[in-house]
Amino acid sequence: MRTGRPTAQARQSPPPSADGQRLGPRQVRELLNISPPPNGVTSGGASAGMSNAALPLLEYRPYGPLERTARTPNTTASTSGALNTTASSIRSNPRGYRIARPPDVIAPSLGDNTVDLNEFDGYRKIKRNLKCTTDHVEELTQMFQQAGRRRSSASAASAASGYDSDGSGSIDFERMQQTRTQRLQQEISNAYAEISERDAAYRELQAEMDEEIERRGDVEDELDIVKAENLRLLEQLQHAMNEANGLRAKLDSTRRQLELANEELRQADAAKQAIIEEARRSGFGAAKDGDPFSDDAAQKNVFQRLRDTDAADDKKEVEMKKNLEKAWRKRAIPQARHRRLGPSPTQISILKSRADKEKEKAPEGKLALVFTDIQGSTNLWEKLSERMHVELAKHNDTMRALIKEWKGYEVKTQGDSFMVAFSDVTDAICWCLAVQLALMECHWDPLLDGLPDAKKRVVFDKTLGREIKIWNGLRVRMGLHYGIPICQLDPTSGRMDYFGPMVNQSARVQGVALGGMISLTPEVKVEIDMKRIPANLKPRFEDIGTFTLKGIENPVQLQQILPVTLGSRLEDFSKLKDDDKQEKEAEYMRGVPNGSVTVVFCEVDGEEQLKDQHAAVYTAALNVYLSEIRCSATVLGGYVSRIEGSRCTVVFQVPGVAFRYAMELQEQMNNASHWPDALLTLPGCESVVVENTTVLTGLRVKIGLHTSECTADYDSVLRKALYFGEAVTVAALLSNDARGGETQITNVVYDEVADHLLDTFVLGHQGMTFDGVPHTLDGYYCFPKSMPERANYLMESEVAVVGGQHRGAGNAKAVAAPVGHVSLVFTDVQNSTLLWETDEKVMADSVKMHHVAMRAGIAKFRGYEVKTEGDAFMVAFHTSGDAFRWCLYMQERLLHLDYPPPLLAYDDSKEVKVRDAIVWRGLRVRMGVHVGCPQCEVDPVTGRMDYYGQMVNKAARVSGLAKGGQISLSEDVHKEICGELREMGNPEVTFGGEAALKGIKKKVGVYFALPHNVRARQGILNPPPPEPAPGSPSLGVGDDRDDDSESPSRPSTGPTSRRRSEVGDSSASPSNSPSNKVKRKRGATLKSTGKAAKKGDELNLLEENDSADIGGIGKMVADRLDGPKLPEAPTGRVAISFTDIQNSTLLWENCSTMRETVTYHHKLMREGIRKFNGYEVKTEGDAFMVCFYRTVDGIGWCLHMQRVLLEAHWSSELLAMSDARTERDGSGRVYWNGPRVRMGLHVGEKPDLGWEQDECTGRMDYYGRMVNKAARVSSLGKGGEIVISQDCLDELRAADPADLQGCTYTSVCIGEKKLKGIEQAVTCYSLVDPEFEARRDTWEAMVKAAAPPKKDEVESLFEKYQAEIKRKEEDRKRAPTGDVTIVFTDVQSSTKLWDTNANMMKRAVDMHHEMFRRLIQRMGGYEVKTEGDAFMVAFHNPTAACKWCLTVQKELLEEKWPEELLDLELCQEQRDENERMIWRGLRVRMGFHHGPMDATVDPTTERMDYYGPNVNAAA
Repeated sequence: MRTGRPTAQARQSPPPSADGQRLGPRQVRELLNISPPPNGVTSGGASAGMSNAALPLLEYRPYGPLERTARTPNTTASTSGALNTTASSIRSNPRGYRIARPPDVIAPSLGDNTVDLNEFDGYRKIKRNLKCTTDHVEELTQMFQQAGRRRSSASAASAASGYDSDGSGSIDFERMQQTRTQRLQQEISNAYAEISERDAAYRELQAEMDEEIERRGDVEDELDIVKAENLRLLEQLQHAMNEANGLRAKLDSTRRQLELANEELRQADAAKQAIIEEARRSGFGAAKDGDPFSDDAAQKNVFQRLRDTDAADDKKEVEMKKNLEKAWRKRAIPQARHRRLGPSPTQISILKSRADKEKEKAPEGKLALVFTDIQGSTNLWEKLSERMHVELAKHNDTMRALIKEWKGYEVKTQGDSFMVAFSDVTDAICWCLAVQLALMECHWDPLLDGLPDAKKRVVFDKTLGREIKIWNGLRVRMGLHYGIPICQLDPTSGRMDYFGPMVNQSARVQGVALGGMISLTPEVKVEIDMKRIPANLKPRFEDIGTFTLKGIENPVQLQQILPVTLGSRLEDFSKLKDDDKQEKEAEYMRGVPNGSVTVVFCEVDGEEQLKDQHAAVYTAALNVYLSEIRCSATVLGGYVSRIEGSRCTVVFQVPGVAFRYAMELQEQMNNASHWPDALLTLPGCESVVVENTTVLTGLRVKIGLHTSECTADYDSVLRKALYFGEAVTVAALLSNDARGGETQITNVVYDEVADHLLDTFVLGHQGMTFDGVPHTLDGYYCFPKSMPERANYLMESEVAVVGGQHRGAGNAKAVAAPVGHVSLVFTDVQNSTLLWETDEKVMADSVKMHHVAMRAGIAKFRGYEVKTEGDAFMVAFHTSGDAFRWCLYMQERLLHLDYPPPLLAYDDSKEVKVRDAIVWRGLRVRMGVHVGCPQCEVDPVTGRMDYYGQMVNKAARVSGLAKGGQISLSEDVHKEICGELREMGNPEVTFGGEAALKGIKKKVGVYFALPHNVRARQGILNPPPPEPAPGSPSLGVGDDRDDDSESPSRPSTGPTSRRRSEVGDSSASPSNSPSNKVKRKRGATLKSTGKAAKKGDELNLLEENDSADIGGIGKMVADRLDGPKLPEAPTGRVAISFTDIQNSTLLWENCSTMRETVTYHHKLMREGIRKFNGYEVKTEGDAFMVCFYRTVDGIGWCLHMQRVLLEAHWSSELLAMSDARTERDGSGRVYWNGPRVRMGLHVGEKPDLGWEQDECTGRMDYYGRMVNKAARVSSLGKGGEIVISQDCLDELRAADPADLQGCTYTSVCIGEKKLKGIEQAVTCYSLVDPEFEARRDTWEAMVKAAAPPKKDEVESLFEKYQAEIKRKEEDRKRAPTGDVTIVFTDVQSSTKLWDTNANMMKRAVDMHHEMFRRLIQRMGGYEVKTEGDAFMVAFHNPTAACKWCLTVQKELLEEKWPEELLDLELCQEQRDENERMIWRGLRVRMGFHHGPMDATVDPTTERMDYYGPNVNAAA
């Protein structure tokens, strides 16, 4: 295509006059005083002369390359691409007129390929000649002007001297000027002649360019033809795909027909067999010689039926073969006559892109997250606003190409930042290394080289021995972390999003890096497989130090990794760090407490022992402890200065806040749900329960507080402020002196926190001196007001000295549970029931003291507390000597407790003296000791060792023989300790005879004992006289009677002597004792081994009605051992249930807390089994097999367990898994939480069911078809679903609804199911709690995902894609363009809130997101993207944005936040002086900016995205 040429009129435009009018040739000549041109000289300049009219053409510009705007004739191209080099302008004559230039000759272009005239050698030569000519013309013009000035000067001089122009001495200046003018005119004419010749050369060049344009146009035409051919081929491909889909559908149909035919064949075979069986059973009964077909008529009938059946089968088989052959022939025949259907080529590409995205699998569970950012991007946008979007596109294309290559998942982008997830750490590392190398090879705009943040740099690398390029263009910093984030689909983009503490740490790690650096955490380093990294990406690692990341209190050791070829960057990184170090340190120190501070020092009691003996469990518990330390400090504004093991130093500016922190920390540490279950079984960490109140559990934390002036120094290694001074020293010493679970403060703190002491329990103080502290300080023991039991327990405990440090006896080294040969002691408080009824408050205080003293003694004598019930203890010892010593010690220790005065006024607990020696005072405890080999088993609920069997039963019965204040010993115990009595202080031990104990066939020899110092009790208790030698008369017992006597009577000896014996009450009680209100029970006979007494004199020690006399835990154990430990194994018609956790294998692989999860799951399941009288048959991994007497109990158990599992407290790591995360329905009600357990139930009896006792486990096991069917029914369910058979549902409907114990259900028939190994189909039903009805949607989605697509679904797939594309296009049309208002939002201190309670924060963020999106839609906004709890929203104008922000702030105050969130200081409700609410719940900061925004469609999310300087300003 030819471009437009300048017209002659345009080329010969005259110069403008002073008043703006154009001057003609005459006017120009008059002004310049130039004569007309000679004849024959034209304006074209062909002859030697040249018209003066050509003078306006003196200024000339050469041709330049231009971009073509259209390929149509008579179209002038734009002048934007003119050559930069132009001829210098020839200025005007002395009068100041400028001579105009002719229009440019425009060079055409083809497409995007501009024709550059510099490519032609002839053009460059003409260009140089033109430059010389124009310079010469300028020189001539200047000479002309100088001549004019000289002429004027000469005329003036002549006039002054008196010379006349006609005189003899005159100078003919006019002639001289005319001559000079003619000469100049000739030279100018010659110059214009040369210009005209060169103009002709230009015209020839233009012709050549036109030919080139035509040639290139032909190429474009050919390209169009190729494109059209490609489109035609794509359409043919789509047609072939449609035919293939049709054939595939036909093939599927044929396969189904084949399956139906095979099924019919099987039915025919069954019919044949039925005919034969019928023939055998029917008229052939009179067969001869054993031949069933001896009856000819019947035989013919049978054979005829068989032949008919065979014929029908043959016919069906032939028909089926024909259909298959027909289908096979059609498969290979192209159907050209079919109408062309399907999408266009453009739609095909869209579908392919969509299919690629569908294949993209977002990683879940443990994964590597990479955050990237361009260094100095804001400055780059401001300096290169017109070119930066092009450079950013290069950056994005490079990143995305490599993401696909290294199997990454692009989560989102924000401006120039990327968030990418990898399921494999090595792939993530390779991607980062490849990106750094690829960015070095990009062709960046040369303007970037002039900016500090993108300057190119080449250095000599000593390692490689050559110069290498280490910086070029954009510098991208990257950060990697490996862990388990919380995964959730973004409802706007439809892509997986990640959030939680792991994501926060990943972002912080990236923030540490500099441009061009890749920083990573230790979790990433250990997972890298160096063998898989390609040689061209060979990495180099370098430590970059320990960093305290924002929101993460524990310092993190970071490394950097770079390709070896870029290793020289490390020197640049070091220089940048040193320049910035001092400024950051000063800024950091300004934000920490200083001056007079309160130091809180915390440590775990018994840390070294736990670390040495139980390292794994202790490490897990230590993480929980440190997390609470940090979270609580963050919430209350404390500064965690140092952490060494369990020893933590936390600094507060205000003493009252520090004291509150210590009290709240002790309460948090006493929450058993925080600790791993395995920890609670370790010595020194078990739960201590007093009166149904947990006194201590888990790690025992010791805390010390002191306030004084301290100095703070910045530690460059830890990157934290370390404190030195009196407060740190004293707080550490106080913590060291405290007992586990105790907080000690000084009087300095006490005086400052007087207002806070109302909520605490302060026990007392003591004077203390410390090394280096010149004054004496008073110390106070403080406990939260909610823990008075702990105060009593610790303060009443014996203080054991261990390693020179005082520790509470309750926290002394605990012993392992005895096994094998064990001594058991049962204790009980005499008449405790009556004392409780008389004065409950006094008795409560007394029992607390009793428990404190008992446990202190247990620790002192290395006992093992098995369990307690009320005031009764069951204690196990390794030796009988330890057991008896403990009993003697406790009988004396109980005399000296500080009982409440009202207790000592009662007859059953008053003080009794004998010869000025106290023999009774306070509670009177009876004790019994027996030794043997019990059966030992860890209780799955409490996690503590439990004992059962005949030996335990005997120990309980022996304890029932003693009276309050007395110790009963079995004969076996006496044999073991008789040689040690002198060492034990010569206690008073007497033989009481042989006793017939309930449930024990043989009689047991019993001894009674008292400590030596209280042996005077023997006279009060009326013990029997010493046992006579064998053969001496026996002791008898009188008949039952009421005992109303005021004083005991001494028994007489002899065969008929009788004594008063009572189990559970003191026979020494005066008449005003509360015990006199109770009738005495039947007495007991202790028979001597000599003669046989009369039958009437021999009574069992405990009759049927005497069982109530065994106090406390002794009765509990005896009653338990009289029957089975668990409900007896059901027999007859029973219901069997199978359960297991959905996708447990995946959870085990990706969740490190799965072991604790399964342990907790087992505990909950077993509690439910006991509640519904079930029988645990066996477990395998996380699967249970449970048997029930009644179907209704089994279904009730299943419904109950689904609710219990939902309400349980699971670990945050487990809840981050997709198969265990928390989900809510539309009303906000939780219907998924934790592991999803599927359950199945079936009922049956013999002959389908059999049972026998397993020889290994001793438990009943079940087998048979009924068990098989129950297992198959269970396998039909999905996680969280209960599937039952028809028989179970019938029995459930016939049962009393009350038997479900409050559980409700809805049932849905899921049809008849053909179960493996079961001949007949089974009708099954799905049960679910009505509150969890939303689970059915999840199950339906799982069924649809697993089922193959139906024909109509395949046909509608394209329509769905089209609808989605249309929806996204309409959504993008709503996005504002041009001048846009961008709003950025963020939740204040969200990292701290996530660390405090991840589950709570997850619910709060969901509510936050739902409210934001509702208001965005209502107010016409456009949600651009989200990142965690941050939003980026676009509006058409600032008014709408401002209105939305104000509405959001108001709605945030009215949102129904979780109560746990509102309890945090960062989210508490606050009001102003007028009682108007100003804070409540999450605090969201917002910022917005208005201006022109660069917009583009994000290729990943397919949503509109914005970037540029104005977006940076908004952020």
